Amino acid sequence: MTLRSICASAVVALTCSPLMAGPQTWFVDPVSGDDANSGQLETDAFQTIGAGITAAANGDTVLLLPGTYTGPGNQSLSLQGKTITVSGRDGAEFTLIDIMDIECAASGSDCADRAFEISGGQGRDLLIEGVTIRNGLVLSFGVGAPGLGGAILINGDSSPTIRDCVFEDNRALGDDFGARGGAISATGDPLIQGCSFLNNDS
Repeated sequence: MTLRSICASAVVALTCSPLMAGPQTWFVDPVSGDDANSGQLETDAFQTIGAGITAAANGDTVLLLPGTYTGPGNQSLSLQGKTITVSGRDGAEFTLIDIMDIECAASGSDCADRAFEISGGQGRDLLIEGVTIRNGLVLSFGVGAPGLGGAILINGDSSPTIRDCVFEDNRALGDDFGARGGAISATGDPLIQGCSFLNNDS
């Protein structure tokens, strides 16, 4: 192989090699977003938090634009074992996760739900910040397990960071099996910073 062919092969290899991607930001907009969008631009945002979490990889950020997030795709959210950031861009005052599904409540169905369940053993780098979580409700009546974590349930040895959030009117209710954590129930060791707790009950 000549020196020229070696150099040509090197150029081709460099040109064709995929670029190493760094952490990505996935945009979510409850007002004008659509889960069929790419989520990679603010103008092409997803509509639900769940779509953002599904798209994200470890180290990524799911950035929530201002508005009210409610209904399917915005509650009972698993972090899917990922170490990511879920962040309200403009803070808790302008970013509301409202678990009360008005249509479900009007139908008379069992509408109990929470916002997030974390059970993948993640550490401090899993971050939820700058959101208000309201109207979470978990029940344990007659099901043989306690109602745990009206807004967030942290299972196992997960130790996420929860920062600058507001927890309001969340409830964990039960009968003889008990209930704990009107706002947050954790068996791990979460770091909770700068959060406000208003009228939560268990």
